Amino acid sequence: MVSRNLSPDALSKIESAKRSSGCGEYVGLTLDEDTDQLFVLANGATVHNSNVYIGFQVQLDLTGIFMHGKLPTLKISYVSLFRSHAWQKSHESLILDLCQVLDNELLPLQIDTVQKEAIHPRKSYKMTSSAADITCFASYKWPVSTPSMLTDGGDRMDAGTTQKYWVDVQLRWGDYDSHDIERYTRSKFLDYTTDSMSIYPSPTGVVIGVDLAYNIYSAYGNWIPGMKPLMQQAMAKIMKASPALYVIRERIRKALQLFSSEPTESYLNSTNYAELFSHQTCWFVDDTNVYRVTVQKTFEGNLTCFPVEDHQILTEHGFWSLSQVQEHFETHKTLMIACHVDDGVLEYHPIVAEDVTIDHGVHDLVEMCDADADMSLMPTSNHRMLLRVGSSLGVVSKESRPPLEVHTAGSVAEKGLQDKTVDAQFMARFAVG
Repeated sequence: MVSRNLSPDALSKIESAKRSSGCGEYVGLTLDEDTDQLFVLANGATVHNSNVYIGFQVQLDLTGIFMHGKLPTLKISYVSLFRSHAWQKSHESLILDLCQVLDNELLPLQIDTVQKEAIHPRKSYKMTSSAADITCFASYKWPVSTPSMLTDGGDRMDAGTTQKYWVDVQLRWGDYDSHDIERYTRSKFLDYTTDSMSIYPSPTGVVIGVDLAYNIYSAYGNWIPGMKPLMQQAMAKIMKASPALYVIRERIRKALQLFSSEPTESYLNSTNYAELFSHQTCWFVDDTNVYRVTVQKTFEGNLTCFPVEDHQILTEHGFWSLSQVQEHFETHKTLMIACHVDDGVLEYHPIVAEDVTIDHGVHDLVEMCDADADMSLMPTSNHRMLLRVGSSLGVVSKESRPPLEVHTAGSVAEKGLQDKTVDAQFMARFAVG
């Protein structure tokens, strides 16, 4: 594949540029007409990097990706990855996730209000200046530390006090020679807090940098008590669970054709654990966040979810349960099942009996009960429900009740253990019973 797509002279120039240090060098790279787009994208971080350039620097539309010169094949791949404003949506998703994290920690951090700032639509890919995405207002004055990295320890809160604290989220697309996210985040904080074009509500805040190419993150800035450990935990979860980042990762996987064509491997046990240390590539599939629930809208317009008696899958014959699928494979070799591809387009793809796996997972059950009212509920700890959660909901007025919000069963149970007056109101309908 390599010899067909890039000439030996071009490959030697790229390899020499990778090994060289110091200033960048000009590489005259010519791609054949039948260049394999898959190969170019897979080696994009090497072909397109800060020390190997072809012509002038150009920023791709609606993204923060900078390219040097014209590489049409690689440019087409990048544009496809970030179609439908994916760069801007990823930035917005990260901000909303951080707002939710801060809203849940108002009392521990002594925050009075968390304000999501109104930002310009092009803020996520404007690299010459910046502004605050989130502003926190203190119940009292916070002591503030001197600027430090997210991973640094031993912060001393001796840099004064403040009543406003801001968070600025910066996205970037790293390359082979420049993907040190900590250095990048630190330079952005120092640049934006000292120039005259950036707008921040106070001198104290933090810049969070996320590299979408390498799926890494860091943060640099001032810290208030409790903020650094919260950000460490929150960003680790957000990078894994953010729907917008998941869409970009799936587009990259699809563009690079990263899928397994081999039959499903057996479960890990005492007899085959040695295979983990062989030279063969192993795939680990985590399905712990797959919920067996259905969602319906009530008469009042609220969304309720309830367990179903058995999970069903959409096939060419309609919705089938596991038993129907197994019966089908007793007399047939393949079955067409529905899959959502290309941003929601429904297509049918064939599977064979070996593709069907049954997972009897161990679930962490949480019991929530009221002995006086003879009521009991036992969902899994990560089960999400639409609830009103607050103290003594039965005696407060309807106007004073908290709004319906999505909570996990584990978080509701934890709040109940901390405060015995906490109630949870919800509507549920079960398939059986």
